[in-house]
This record gives sequence, structure tokens and C-alpha cells, in this order.
Amino acid sequence: MFCENCGAKIDDGAAFCTECGAKQSVPEVAPGFTPQPTATSTAATNVAPAVPVSEKMKKVPVYVWIIAAVVIVALIAGGIFLNIRKHTININDYVTVEFDGYDSMGKATVEIDEQFWVDLYEKTDFKDKKKVEREEDFEGDEELIGWWMRYAVDSKIKYEVDPANKLKNGDEVEVSYKVKTDAIKKKYGVTIKAEDKKFTVEGLKKVKSFDPFEGIKVTYSGLDGNGTAKVEVTGNDEVYSAYSYSLSKNYDLSTGDKITVTYASGYSEKELKENCAERFGKVPSATEKEYTVEGLGHYVTDVSELNAKSLAEVITYAQDEIEYDSGFDGNATVNSADYLGAYLFSKEGDGNYVYLVFEVNADVEDEEGDSESFTYYAVVSITDVFINEDKECDYSNFYGVDYHSAEYESESGTKYNYYGYASLDDVKADMDEEKEWYESYDYVMSTSVK
Repeated sequence: MFCENCGAKIDDGAAFCTECGAKQSVPEVAPGFTPQPTATSTAATNVAPAVPVSEKMKKVPVYVWIIAAVVIVALIAGGIFLNIRKHTININDYVTVEFDGYDSMGKATVEIDEQFWVDLYEKTDFKDKKKVEREEDFEGDEELIGWWMRYAVDSKIKYEVDPANKLKNGDEVEVSYKVKTDAIKKKYGVTIKAEDKKFTVEGLKKVKSFDPFEGIKVTYSGLDGNGTAKVEVTGNDEVYSAYSYSLSKNYDLSTGDKITVTYASGYSEKELKENCAERFGKVPSATEKEYTVEGLGHYVTDVSELNAKSLAEVITYAQDEIEYDSGFDGNATVNSADYLGAYLFSKEGDGNYVYLVFEVNADVEDEEGDSESFTYYAVVSITDVFINEDKECDYSNFYGVDYHSAEYESESGTKYNYYGYASLDDVKADMDEEKEWYESYDYVMSTSVK
């Protein structure tokens, strides 16, 4: 016979198909009926007995069971995975690192997209979530949702970028996290995945450099051993005047001394570079430079150094003094005062005394209105005269016109008193007297007056 279900050939009278296990239609035997043994009945006695379910299951191939088991496990695992994924968020999907500033001094800052807090809330699963939404009246307001979520867990999420400063293009920085994952998961039913992540520095602006000492000049004044120094800004660029310059020493200087000039000494190197880059788009190539003291003056010890060129400014001032302080007691006018030379009294290692001699031409006028000109000699005294590298003289004290009194009598017999000498011989005689006094203190006299 054949199976009524699958059509497979089975034993006659079989109650179940040996291939598919389907139950077969077998005629029932009336009660008390005893079939007579015949050829046909004999065949009936050989009908296969009903196959039990356990026997049927044994007939299923092993690989079918394996496949079924795999499918079941996959379904269970898939369900677990989907549930975990539903309540897991990766913070790195929302993190960016911003690089700002100039190459070699850039800064890195970590930015978390505001959408992170909104998405984090959507993945939460906690008991009072519905209550929170009612009380906070979210109504789909993502900004409000994000604010609430940030406030709830922000203290449990810490992050930093290292290094954060002194960056140059091509450097690598790493964002690391400290997240209280268990605490957040326990309270809000959401897992925050936060693995350290590296970023490459890029986009920093190129910065130029400048020499802060190109726009200044260090000048020296005073005498060797007692000199002073100062910085003068000569450059027009604002970078030179924006910050002050300081000197390691600016007094009691001697020729050959080494001093250091510092640019913007009140700033650290980092602060100064950042400040200059921000203000000027360039940074100083150096902040210190060494200078050698030069050009300090020395006391004049040789009268040949006292000439019309080296004494130009002194002579002009002395001429004004002669005109102003002539000492005339009558109607007289000084017309000119020509420098003739000087008497120098000097001592090695000490100061000096200098007497400048002038030939003066003056006009005098008597009571009748008659006038005439005459010549006399005036002496102007100064002390501690020194000369610098540029061969220019200066002095410490200006005593003015020597108040040596002389008298001139005009042709009409009118007498005029004045401060000066009638002749160069008179000047020489007076200087010879001075010489004796100075020599008693080891000063030496020299003169250029002919």
C-alpha cells in the first residue's frame, strides 16, 4: 500500500507511514470476530504495527536537529543583542576635537554634540521615565530633553584630551574618558560605551617670526666705569613698542661690559608667543640678546681733544653767557665772541678743570652818543669735561664767565668796566697763577691758546 499523506510505499495494513509518520486509515475488526486463516488473512497478520512518536523522532536526520538548535540559539542571542543595542550608545560617535591657534602652539578642545544627550535619553529605560516626561513637560522638545539628560549624568562623564597645548600639525592627541558606566546603567538602564580615541592635529595656521631686536637701539652715555645704558625703539612696527625691554644692568657700566636685553620680560615664553600670534600673526624668534658696552666717554686729559668741533655745543652756550653776563656798567653791546683755545688742568684718574678763552668784540657808546669798538678777552670755566666715542665733549659743571674785572677807557675818556682781560698776556698771567695752585694737587696744565 501507499501512504495517504506522502505517497511513499509502505507495508499493507501499516497504521503509520514509515517515511513521514502520518497515520493511515486501517479498517477496524468487529468485536468477537475471529478471522479464518486463509491466504488473504495470513497476509493480514503481517500488517506492520503502529510506529510510536519516539520512533518517528528517531527517524529525523541529526543535521536537522543541529540546524534547529542553531536557529533557536540565534533567535535568542539576536533578541538579547537587539535589546542591548537598543539601550547602548557610543559617545565617540558624537565627539570631535577642535584645533585652534598657530602651528607649534595650537590648542585642542573636546566638543560633544548636543544630540548626544538627546539620543542618550531616548535609549534610557528606567522606572520613572514616564513620570519625568510628564513633570518636565518635554513634549518632544529636544533642547529640554538634552538639558535634563546632561544635568542628570554630566557629573558621571569625564573626559580630557592629551596633549592639549603646544600642538603642531601632524601631532596625535588622545581623548580619554572616565565614565561611571555601572551607576548610569543601574539608574537609567542605558550603557555608555566610551573607548579612548586618537585624533590627528590639523588645520593650525602657519605663524611667522620676527626679531624683536631689529627695531631697537641700545645707547650708552656717561663715563667709563660710571656709564648708563638705555633702549630706544627705532622700528615702526607695533611689535617693537607693544612690549617693554629690560636690561640686566643699566648703570655703573664700563666699556666692554656685557649686558642682556630682554623683550617682554613680564611674560612667560608660552604667554608671549600666544599673545604675539594672536595680536600680530607672528612670534618673536628670541626674547634675549647680549650687547657689549661701548662708546662711553672719558675725562679729557689732552688739550688737543678740546677743539671747535668737539666743543661745538659748549662753545655756543659759552658765547651766549658772555653776551648775557658781560659785566659792562655802561652802554655797551657784545658783537661777537670767537673761541681761541683752552687751558686744561687734568689729573690721571680724576676729573679736570677747563678754562675756555674767547676774543670778544664789543661796542660802547658815551653820553654824547659817540660809539666805538674794542676787543677784550673773556674766560669761561667748566669742570669734569669728558669726550665720547663720537669725539663730542660734555661736562659736569658749567661755572660761566670768569668774573675777572677789567676796565676800558674810550677816546672820549669814558670808562667801562667789564668781566674779562685786556690782553692775552693778562689771561696767561692769571693762568700761570692758577697753575701753581693746581700743581700743588698734582694737576698738570696744558694749553692750546697761542
